[in-house]
Amino acid sequence: MAKQHSIEAIYDTHSAALQVVREFESRDFDTTQLSVASMAYQSDDLVVGCYCTTANHLKALGWFGGFWNELWGVLDGGALFVIPGIGPVLLGGPIVSTFLAVVDDPGGEGAGMLKTSIHRLGIPKNRVFACEDAIRTKKSLLLVTGTAEDLVNAKAILGAAVP
Repeated sequence: MAKQHSIEAIYDTHSAALQVVREFESRDFDTTQLSVASMAYQSDDLVVGCYCTTANHLKALGWFGGFWNELWGVLDGGALFVIPGIGPVLLGGPIVSTFLAVVDDPGGEGAGMLKTSIHRLGIPKNRVFACEDAIRTKKSLLLVTGTAEDLVNAKAILGAAVP
């Protein structure tokens, strides 16, 4: 099996992250290799939440609903977790199953679980804190996992090399 590699990109807005995910999809990149994470912060005038439809599709309510509903239609898996020290975080893609594996690990620890999940997906330790900080500051984190060749293609889609 080929070695797993990962790169990350951080976006100030949900719409910027969604535009990049759409670009990956339009170029026939395997979207099961994409993960997205962001805060589910609350607006004082809107109900926010997540629910599962009778067709077992995860849906989101509130100001972030359109963004996550479209992402969860493209990405492989979706979830909402309330993480100690961070708050409510929405996840989509392989990071969901990775986070669940970390939660199930008896040695797991609250706030460190998100960092551990990001690292297990292949992001170097020196970048993990920046990734978590992006989520904490209400930005959107995009992770791309795959072979070295996959990441060459991903970097071309992202438009620049990611360190």
